[in-house]
Amino acid sequence: MGASHMTVHLTIDESGSFTGSYRQYSPLGKDTYPNGTYSVSEFAGQFTNVVRLDDYSYSMTVTGLTVTSDTGAEETRDGALYKYTNNTGGLSNGSSVTLYTPDMPIGTAADRLHLLNGSGNYRDGKMVITPAGDALGYYCIAGNGHYWSKAY
Repeated sequence: MGASHMTVHLTIDESGSFTGSYRQYSPLGKDTYPNGTYSVSEFAGQFTNVVRLDDYSYSMTVTGLTVTSDTGAEETRDGALYKYTNNTGGLSNGSSVTLYTPDMPIGTAADRLHLLNGSGNYRDGKMVITPAGDALGYYCIAGNGHYWSKAY
């Protein structure tokens, strides 16, 4: 039958403004939609109250978060059903998140990036990190029981 999976993409500019997209795939409904069903949304907001915590992390607050896609709309495309939702991938107005920088040493990353949401690549309750060198190698944002990361 197949497994569902979720992705959240964030693009953050230097001012702290961000745009994001949420997408969750489900194999359900394959009789009608051979390529499955997707719950999707697009959103925008601002990270404010940015405070440097140490050499590798910053605390910030989510503000002005709004869904920019047409919530409730549906469309069929490429053999799949797309349902537009108001899901922001775990971000919410007023919530605090922590940004971890790519140069954070692996030992520090393993200590800080513990099991946040019960999914992903984990071993013994810790996120398994497989970098090319001795540093994290990508940005990671954690908060509200979720984490978001992006290789660059």
